[in-house]
Amino acid sequence: MADIDGNGKGGKRPLAVMAVDTSILLKRMVQLKIGEQLTYDDLTALIGRDVRDAAYGNMQSARRAALRDGIVIGTIQKVGIKRLNDEEIVKTGRSVMRHIHRASRKATRIITCVKDFDALPKQVQIEHNAALSQLSVLSHITSIHSAKKLEDKVAELGGSLPLARTLKELS
Repeated sequence: MADIDGNGKGGKRPLAVMAVDTSILLKRMVQLKIGEQLTYDDLTALIGRDVRDAAYGNMQSARRAALRDGIVIGTIQKVGIKRLNDEEIVKTGRSVMRHIHRASRKATRIITCVKDFDALPKQVQIEHNAALSQLSVLSHITSIHSAKKLEDKVAELGGSLPLARTLKELS
């Protein structure tokens, strides 16, 4: 827990080691009610530095500290931040899966642009093939089809699947 009161009793990371601007932002973030929003202008006014620019790192550090306390602060594009409700928290998983899916497909396209694979040193060939294998797995398991398949299986069994069972269902 972040020690947002500065009394040294709050937990893992007392304010004394946290940047002042970060602690000010964190104090405000933990006061947010579920669903409540703050604009970037509001946050900027709190510390006198733009959280979209020079104080971006402070805002991100405060969001991470809030997360350690179980408070999830999401972003609203070009507007500000929001304390997420449980449904929104769950939806972040799907959003991350879409990002990983796109990134893995793009990286695969890039890696396959190697012009002379045979001229690469043996170790680099191994790295190339291992990366392609991993990226293919990531692309497969993060696809919409795989998500639907897992959702159906989870609904059928009534709970989350252990890793080995998840991999079996996706193969």
